[in-house]
Amino acid sequence: MDPPLDLEILGDLPRLAQVLERQAPGLPTGTQGYGATAWGKYAGVLFWKITGETVGTWLARELCGPLGADVYLGLPPALDARLARLIVPGPRSLFDIVPHLVASRGHDGRIYRSAIQRSSPTARALANPRETGRGQLHNLSDPRVLRTELPWVGAAASARGLARLYGALAQGGELDGTRILSPEAAALPAEPVPLIMDRVLHKPLAWRLGMMKERAGEFLPGTEGFGHPGAGGSVGWCDPPRGAAIGYVMNRMDHRLRSPRAARLCRAFSRCLDGPT
Repeated sequence: MDPPLDLEILGDLPRLAQVLERQAPGLPTGTQGYGATAWGKYAGVLFWKITGETVGTWLARELCGPLGADVYLGLPPALDARLARLIVPGPRSLFDIVPHLVASRGHDGRIYRSAIQRSSPTARALANPRETGRGQLHNLSDPRVLRTELPWVGAAASARGLARLYGALAQGGELDGTRILSPEAAALPAEPVPLIMDRVLHKPLAWRLGMMKERAGEFLPGTEGFGHPGAGGSVGWCDPPRGAAIGYVMNRMDHRLRSPRAARLCRAFSRCLDGPT
């Protein structure tokens, strides 16, 4: 997004819609780049224009409420006391980051080197709005930010709530007798799609109806799985063939995009599903 955006504009959907309508595409047609902040803005405004209500309102009434899932887009004031304070990577993390910037040929190194180039797709994807971008991630602990429905970064959830939401998707759209989607709709994100090198995240990825698709074994075995990781280590992922899902949230952020903690938890979870060997 080119024009500087702040919470006032982001919370005013008619004004935000005008900004989005004037925005030119950021990458050439036929290339893929993770819209870290842009995609959620377009999804939120489009949803509001079609339905007349916000994504958070619909999410609470149609999905999370019926499932009893602690997931909120637009945090209710009554839940402020339950909110964990986000601990962002501090100066000491530079000792971990600098070697990646200088020497790493892996995924983290490619991301870091790209992020410090202001005109790169990675830097542009993460920079706007500043209030929740690089150097300002601590603002995500601010209830004022979480009360503004930001469909790309503003959800608050417990791990159990996240797991229930993905669990319903993993079990054909129904969990504990509560159906939120038809079996046909729930099966759509599991369909295989080709992985494409992403210009923002610098690794092969695919997207299916807003859900991320990874190579087999990145989170859980198989290619039918889908979900989404979050910056710092959180993840929600489901495994439809086994009817299982995992939710992991943390408040101490890892400086890597793919947290080793989250990956180890997913592997341990998978071993538990497979039973003793």
